Amino acid sequence: MKMKNMKKSKTTLITILALALACTPAMAGGVQDRQAQVKSMLWRVSQPADDALDAAASPSAWLLGTLPFLNPENTPIDSLPAAVRNAMAVCGRIVFEADPALVKDGERMMKLIEQSGGIYPPGQYDVFDQFGEPFRSRLLNLTGQLGLPRRALSTFKPWLLAITLYGSLTIQAGYDPADTLDNAIYERALAESIPTDYLTDPLSELRRIDAMPVTAQKSLLIQIVREAFTFTGDVPLLIDAWKAGDLAYIARYQQDEWRGHSAAQRIMETEPKIEITRRLMRAIRGQDEDTLYVVTTTLLAGVDGVLELFRQNGWRVERVE
Repeated sequence: MKMKNMKKSKTTLITILALALACTPAMAGGVQDRQAQVKSMLWRVSQPADDALDAAASPSAWLLGTLPFLNPENTPIDSLPAAVRNAMAVCGRIVFEADPALVKDGERMMKLIEQSGGIYPPGQYDVFDQFGEPFRSRLLNLTGQLGLPRRALSTFKPWLLAITLYGSLTIQAGYDPADTLDNAIYERALAESIPTDYLTDPLSELRRIDAMPVTAQKSLLIQIVREAFTFTGDVPLLIDAWKAGDLAYIARYQQDEWRGHSAAQRIMETEPKIEITRRLMRAIRGQDEDTLYVVTTTLLAGVDGVLELFRQNGWRVERVE
């Protein structure tokens, strides 16, 4: 039974990586000061004037921010704001940040993990022995509580163990990474014969993270273990913020998330924001039909987020209400 649970948690890795590890301690102040008006997490972006010969005639490009904890139960697809439902209805194509079909393909997932370099050969390494007390005991206790056998995890590099723990925490809290809002949008697109695509290559993303300095990997693991004590209470706050369209709250949440972990932040957040922005700009310049792009809200947020990077490059960014 424990091995079955561990394999299930591994299948969440790509989704969690693509969504930039939105796991942090709850911020002081909560969400009670949020404005009552609900806003959608949908933006329309337009190319700079010198890039588009006729901006008015250019196909529309929408950016929809989602979270890994949104699912058909807490966020039914037909309950989304009218602006989002309208964009889904009129778009000719939907492009996801990561391949939405991958999370349900366990065999392909395991091959990617093996190819990533995140697992050492048996007997050559023990991740738990890389840490002193008291953290080592806290780490062992957490893996035991989650039903993850020590022996199976011992050859994982710190970054892979961190993400496996995060996946297990997600499942334990009642959020299935294979049953998300992204997946619901994907299934709706398939049912309505709307073409889909995705922006990132999963193996390249895994190998990029695998190249992270060991000190940064350990920092990431320490952060995830810290998060375990507040995870269940934090997630509803993020969902509440998303439903209220409170991007500023999510940006502040990120700031708290990475405090004291700047090296890991650069790999797990800053670099993905820049790369996703580049990929989005390239895709939008090449699109020939109205397109909805579905990406993680945490990538959109902040002074260094995708929306701000678009503005800095002369693009027009408008929130769609």
